[in-house]
Amino acid sequence: MRQYSITEARNNFPQIVRSVEKDGFAELTRRGRPVAFLLSVDEFKRIIGDRRDLWEGIMEFRKSTELADFDIDTVYANVRDQSSGREFAL
Repeated sequence: MRQYSITEARNNFPQIVRSVEKDGFAELTRRGRPVAFLLSVDEFKRIIGDRRDLWEGIMEFRKSTELADFDIDTVYANVRDQSSGREFAL
């Protein structure tokens, strides 16, 4: 893995970007300690995969799944306390 100090990265950014495009990633350091990574677009997509927004996933699930087919009332029947709760005053 290629390592570059923050100063090197600032002074040679175009060359480092070309290197990252070719090699996939590089590590940035400050005072010899790793602080960040630069990733190529291809490497980023490989890591992230086909993730979508959570709400998109929920909506897709709702469109593709008939919730009435699930016996949800039976599954959750004994989970929630059915009492009306405790008394309180304002």
